[in-house]
Amino acid sequence: MASQRDLGKIHKWRVQRLRFQCYQQKEGRVRLVKRRSVALHFSHIHHLAACLIPKIGSTFLKKLFLSLESSDFKSHNLSKGRQMIHYLGNHLRVGSREAKVNAGHIFLVSRNPYSRLYAAYIDRVFLPAMQSYSQRIAKKNNKTKGKEVSFEEFVQDATTNLLSDRPVDFHWQPLFHMCEPCIVPYDIIVNQETFSQDIEHIISNLNVTEELRSSVTESLYQHRASNSIKEITKEMFPLAVDPKGLFGHTFLEFCERLWESHKIQGYIRSSFRFPVNNFKMLNHSSLNEALNIYLHFSTVSNMTYMESEVQRSYYLYDAYKRVSRQTVIQIQRAYYLDFILFDYDMEPP
Repeated sequence: MASQRDLGKIHKWRVQRLRFQCYQQKEGRVRLVKRRSVALHFSHIHHLAACLIPKIGSTFLKKLFLSLESSDFKSHNLSKGRQMIHYLGNHLRVGSREAKVNAGHIFLVSRNPYSRLYAAYIDRVFLPAMQSYSQRIAKKNNKTKGKEVSFEEFVQDATTNLLSDRPVDFHWQPLFHMCEPCIVPYDIIVNQETFSQDIEHIISNLNVTEELRSSVTESLYQHRASNSIKEITKEMFPLAVDPKGLFGHTFLEFCERLWESHKIQGYIRSSFRFPVNNFKMLNHSSLNEALNIYLHFSTVSNMTYMESEVQRSYYLYDAYKRVSRQTVIQIQRAYYLDFILFDYDMEPP
């Protein structure tokens, strides 16, 4: 793990590289701005602003910004649920012009487009969060139910819309479009791949209480799996019922998909089979019972951070192994500036 001093140097290098690449792209006459206002989250107390993007730690960071205004991280715990955190956090949004004037530091969080697309698929399509959208893709591919949509079919739809300049959901909107990194003067770049270290470094340079600092560190490192399982399960469980039949899942199929998503995140060992007998007696009202099962198997998994990361990497590799070269090229075209500006390998994992 890098020292705080080394992290400072790394952050400075990232910003310098971003500015150089922005200059290079401008010289190449690449369109660098969508001419839209960027909404940033802003801590008035600490003069800290950030562009928060879905699938790149946005729930955690909204919770952090709420806490910076109240000095109480625990009061904004994830038991409130992701939707409530996002609702409350949106009250701290300001325009980029105001942030430029009042913020001491402005940061954004980058993520490899390949892993962000896969995370969006798992969270929004593999799990029935966007049933009408999934149904539309299914029909386009001569399928009947949203649950049948493959990862490649999702990627083809997302990238085709992006390349055609049609609106797309913000969960997979390119970072470049949402944060305008060549226009807004960011002076810190956090990488999703080193998220915990980077956020800890930012907190270490703020005048916050030791209690808040400890709570943030604890949440980043010690309770990452349990917190994520709780928030995802609580958000998704109401979707266990499919009254319109758009997604086409049974209750047990839903529970198994949620189980699989926890494995993909590296919270439950990949070798553990879905415990169907544990879920047979449950129904859509059994949130706490289902949550306890997921948490139990996560605890039994007892995975180290490195084991979790290796498992996540394997699932990502396996997903792209099944994607055609033509679709990969579409990703590279649609997310070209995200790859270039933030130094990500354009080849899939």
